[in-house]
Amino acid sequence: MKKIVLSTDNKNKLREIKEILANLDIEIFGKSDIDGLDFEVVEDGETLYDNALKKADAMAKRVDLAVLADDTGLFVNALDGEPGVHSARYASEHDDKKNREKLLNNLKNKEDRSAYLTMVLDMIVSLYQMDLTKLLQKCLMKRRMKFLIEQEP
Repeated sequence: MKKIVLSTDNKNKLREIKEILANLDIEIFGKSDIDGLDFEVVEDGETLYDNALKKADAMAKRVDLAVLADDTGLFVNALDGEPGVHSARYASEHDDKKNREKLLNNLKNKEDRSAYLTMVLDMIVSLYQMDLTKLLQKCLMKRRMKFLIEQEP
């Protein structure tokens, strides 16, 4: 069985990736599953790709496994693409509730509530793990989902 470590502390993201790859012969670990991986990566890149690469590189320096990292951003058309690459810290800190409040406040008088979500994945593998890359290409790719943001649930 192939092994991959996901460069994240986000338990929901780990669960989602495990579900996506459930049919493959791959064991997936999160940072908290491996002793000594209590490091933080500052996501200060200008693009989602920059942040995904930064997280993958930081993990690859610490483990001898294939590494998968991502960055995801919400791009709201009426806000000229905000929050975009800054989605996780849109309200200046990593707080989902405050981020939603700021987003809804900024959309208050906007008619266009269309948006899209983009996820960028970066994977680092050693030469002996190259067949793993081919396997994952079938399941993972850069995706964009379009939707409308409602004021009330």
